[in-house]
Amino acid sequence: MAGFGFSIGDILTAGNFARDVYKSCKRAGDDSKAITRDVEMLQAVLRELYEEVSNPSSLIHRTNADRQAQFKTVVK
Repeated sequence: MAGFGFSIGDILTAGNFARDVYKSCKRAGDDSKAITRDVEMLQAVLRELYEEVSNPSSLIHRTNADRQAQFKTVVK
């Protein structure tokens, strides 16, 4: 656990969910293009966050408790 109230597994689950929603929206046609782009961006952000959390030398792991609390608030 990264100390933020979620684990790497949670991030993977969210990423997989975003991918599934993206694929479903992509098949839905032109009306869903905006939603598809938004979900695609969400998946990209979650992928980047996963990489940061997976990296032990990431700034996420080197911040003090106050910064971690701020980060947790932003992620919610």
